[in-house]
Formats: sequence, C-alpha cells, structure tokens
Amino acid sequence: MPSLKQKAGYDQHTSPYNRMPSKDRIFNVLWELKKQGKAKDTIKNIAKCLKRLNKLCDLDNPENVLAFIATFGTVQGVLYAIPF
Repeated sequence: MPSLKQKAGYDQHTSPYNRMPSKDRIFNVLWELKKQGKAKDTIKNIAKCLKRLNKLCDLDNPENVLAFIATFGTVQGVLYAIPF
C-alpha cells in the first residue's frame, strides 16, 4: 500500500514564526502609530518591515530579533534592506 504522507506541501513551505500573537501585536503597534498621528506612508513602511521580520524571526523573542537584525544585511552597523 502506498504511503499517504505528503512529501511537499503547506508544512514545508511555511515559516514557523508566522503566528497570530505576533500579528495581533503588529496591529497594535500600527494602531498606536495611527493614534499618534504618524503619516500613512510611515505606518505602511513600518507594517511591511514588521510583517517581513515576523516571517524571518520570532517577534515575540526580542533577543531573536536583535540577533537577526545584527547579522542580516548590515554594513558598518546600518541595516540596508530587509527583502520584501
């Protein structure tokens, strides 16, 4: 009888960091920025960065985020780009 185990699919291509608590926290941060009167473009850019970071590292773990930013795409301490 053939194996019913899926060889490639959803589980293999999703990030383990993309979880709902982080998404709720991202929304709360963006909402606070809106209440503070920040520009739409500022909020949009921060949203893109936070969503991308959420896929690449665990936003609920500050040490993990610091380590990721410290080692990813930096030249002389400047973070040049988080790929979108």
